[in-house]
Amino acid sequence: MMPVVCLILQLHCVQGIKKYYARESEEAEEAREREANARPTEASFYKNELLDFAVAQRLFKEEIDSYDKAEQKKKGVQNEIKYRTKHAHQWVDNMSASQRKEVKDAKEKWNKEGAPEKSQAV
Repeated sequence: MMPVVCLILQLHCVQGIKKYYARESEEAEEAREREANARPTEASFYKNELLDFAVAQRLFKEEIDSYDKAEQKKKGVQNEIKYRTKHAHQWVDNMSASQRKEVKDAKEKWNKEGAPEKSQAV
């Protein structure tokens, strides 16, 4: 009886590990896609070293927009830039550890590589 229980436990552990790494792989792929889609193509964006806030706004634009709309709805205001900026900062300040890592990685990559060749003056 005991070997059967051990075998079942091993199978559950293996399945759990596979699910964990599959989810981690999906998240990494989503992060790569988000970074590629959000990468600025304007050379002027790279004039100064990029900061976390600017990169986060590019990577998580949709999430920040949704948060801003929800917060403005709670307060009963619409389209006021002072609220939008405040809400963007709040969202960035409350990012998860994985989101912070994604921002850090993209910032380092964008600062290192600079503007894409096609947008640079010839």
